[in-house]
Amino acid sequence: MVLLSPTFTVVNIGQTAVRAIVSGADKVAVRKRVQALADMLGMYDVPGRGRLVPANDSLLVEFDPSIIEASALKRLIRVIDASASSADCN
Repeated sequence: MVLLSPTFTVVNIGQTAVRAIVSGADKVAVRKRVQALADMLGMYDVPGRGRLVPANDSLLVEFDPSIIEASALKRLIRVIDASASSADCN
């Protein structure tokens, strides 16, 4: 059996949250990637970032839109995910 590598996207959830969604055939790898993203994002003191809510295949990130824009937070999440993914490859 060939397992597909996970794919990654970040979408707006209302005006005060974004959701980072990981999909792939290997559910264990998906859960590990979500948790790694939550752990790494939690290490940074991002102004306006609120609660992090990891689930099986996604990470909900709450934020204060008067402090940080959704687009900036989404870019940061993508950068952190890319960094975590490249660290896993090395």
